[in-house]
Order: sequence, then structure tokens, then C-alpha cells
Amino acid sequence: MSSDVYPAAGEHRADRSRKPPTEGRVRRLRFTRDMYHEMAKAGILRQDRRYQLLDGIIFVMPAMSHPHWLALNSLNALLIKRLPDGWCSTCQSPVVTDEFGEPEPDLAILRGALRDYSVKPTAADTAIVIEVSDTTAGFDRRRKLVAYAEAGIPEYWLINLVDRAVEVRTDPRPRDGNTAGAYASLRTYRGDEQVPLRLDGQTIAEFPVTELMPV
Repeated sequence: MSSDVYPAAGEHRADRSRKPPTEGRVRRLRFTRDMYHEMAKAGILRQDRRYQLLDGIIFVMPAMSHPHWLALNSLNALLIKRLPDGWCSTCQSPVVTDEFGEPEPDLAILRGALRDYSVKPTAADTAIVIEVSDTTAGFDRRRKLVAYAEAGIPEYWLINLVDRAVEVRTDPRPRDGNTAGAYASLRTYRGDEQVPLRLDGQTIAEFPVTELMPV
């Protein structure tokens, strides 16, 4: 008589010789700049929306309010008048920070002339980035700030339309392990205070805060 024992119907007996499966590691997929642009070409990213790539994440940007539009274009007109030879400004155009980043600051002050750029400017070409902020202040103080600091952009202005103030950050610090990049210095200007425009350590112009705000 056989001594084999078989499991009853519906019963599963574990194979003790098999090791339990190891737990897989869940990872976030970071989009590169090449992937980002291929998605745009393929129509995955809608043409009627504004996107920005920061640290491998694609963000959908909100529609621009009229106060934002007015402050942005007024400051751009001031910069065009005040910038000396050897410098130029761009408006809502890409600045390459690394393989995973291509933010589009509201304004950027770059070395050289626009015609010098056969490819998109990088952080190394950029002296100052400026964001006009009404509904996006939190995003601009966190995601944008980290991106600009880690790229080593020397100066970051945040024109705060809600509080009618201009926050000027300088002295960028790179990422240190798990600590995100940041700016070591912050100066906030209000009212009739003058915001200095400095390029290569030299003050080129000064703008009253009231002149940088929409009416």
C-alpha cells in the first residue's frame, strides 16, 4: 500500500523548497529633456498648454493673469532699455539646467547677444532669473528655487504681486546629499526701496519696487 498523502481538493500545499519572492524596488521615472521634447513632437503634450520640466517632472503651468502679464512685460521693457552691451534678456524662454531640467523663467538675463545662441542657453550663461508670482508663489519658492540654486544661477528674483514685494536671492548652494539646493542670502524689498540690478558685481540700474508692480 502506498504511503503517499495527497492534498484534498481545493487545498494548496506550499513548496517549501522555493524561496519567497524578494520585494521589488519602486522607482520614479524621471523624464530627460530628449524624452520631454519627443513627447511634445508626438502630440502627447498638448500645444494649448504650457509645460515646464524640472528635475525630470513635467509640470502643467496655469494660465497667466492680467496682473502677471502687465508686470512681466513692463519689467522686460525696462530691462531692454537698461541692459548694457554684452547682455540680453529673454521672456518665458527655456534655460537648460541639466539633463532633467528645462525651466522657462518669466525673464532671464543672459551674457552676450541673442544671436550668439545657436542652441538654448544654459545656467552657465545666465546671470539672473526672474519669476513674476501671483498664484504660483509656493511653487516658485520651492521647485523653481531649488532648480535655479542647484544649477548655480547666481541670482533669483521673485516679484511677489500678492504682497507687493521683490525677493532677491543670491549665493546659490548645490545639493548636499539629501538636502536640496538653496540660496544662502535673501533680501526682500518693499515700497519705494530700490532693487539693484547687478551684473558681474557692478550695479547697472536700480528699480523702485512700485515700478515693478502692476497698477
